[in-house]
Amino acid sequence: MKSKVFSFGMIRRYFWLILDALIPPSRDVSTARALSYETLASIARPMTLDEPWMTALFPYADARVRALIRAIKYRGEIAPLDALGRIAADELLPILEEKSLFAGWGSTILVPIPSSKERIRVRGYNQAELVARGCATQVG
Repeated sequence: MKSKVFSFGMIRRYFWLILDALIPPSRDVSTARALSYETLASIARPMTLDEPWMTALFPYADARVRALIRAIKYRGEIAPLDALGRIAADELLPILEEKSLFAGWGSTILVPIPSSKERIRVRGYNQAELVARGCATQVG
């Protein structure tokens, strides 16, 4: 008889399923979990900020975006981070192609904004790093 090997990811998934059954997730977490890649992509509205090199991908005025950010930062919701990385890559690829062609850029380095050690200890992860990883898988 084969024995099953449980990974940390499987154990974590089952733990959250049980916890969600006992204590329903917050409204922000429910909203974040309901946002598919397609929905997030339709919400994305890249806007140049004060500096020409700064761009916000999502309008913070959208209640879904605010709920998504709160769920990620304060509720530990990591499910949407890969989709956010893919959307960031969708926005970055044309810019990187242009810079490579016209400005002679060779390689691209994605550097997530570092979190403090205390924040990482409390959250258990750096959300900017996870978004950057999702983006890097698309950018290559």
